[in-house]
Amino acid sequence: MDNLFVFFEPVRTWWMRWIGRILGGKIPLHSQVYWIQDGKCFMTELTDDPVALGGIVVGKGDGYEVQITPVPNVQGNPVPCDDLDAAIRAMKEYASIENGDLNGTECDRHWYDQPQGYGGPMYGDPCTCNTFSRWVLSHGCKCLPPVPEGAVGWDHVPKFPGPPLNDDDMQPE
Repeated sequence: MDNLFVFFEPVRTWWMRWIGRILGGKIPLHSQVYWIQDGKCFMTELTDDPVALGGIVVGKGDGYEVQITPVPNVQGNPVPCDDLDAAIRAMKEYASIENGDLNGTECDRHWYDQPQGYGGPMYGDPCTCNTFSRWVLSHGCKCLPPVPEGAVGWDHVPKFPGPPLNDDDMQPE
């Protein structure tokens, strides 16, 4: 399948501009990823907003969800995509809780370079919605777009929660 694209949309809301003024002119950025599959348009984002009509939650982290929502059209700049299925898998794996949710517990967590199926990275400086968007794009696209101005967390490498390791055999308990 040639000519697959995802669409990356940096979003600056009125309240982000207000925060930017307080922070001395740096306007933070919220990013979303759009794509077309089987003639239908979709958008994914890392957010704490309520789920939009027709949307689904595909992952949870500390204080946020990863949502996929059908939309009337795509927005943003096209980014060449080698493997749309890999990008969609990355969206769903980033904060998957298929093995249980360690985010809402007081248990000790260990942190891993790849998703472990126990929720997503801790949100906050430096891991943000921009970290999520870059993660998705890097898992299915030929190249990444230039770093958008105000994309806090874009270059951060996320760490994913997982069960503590057993010191004896270095295996999850």
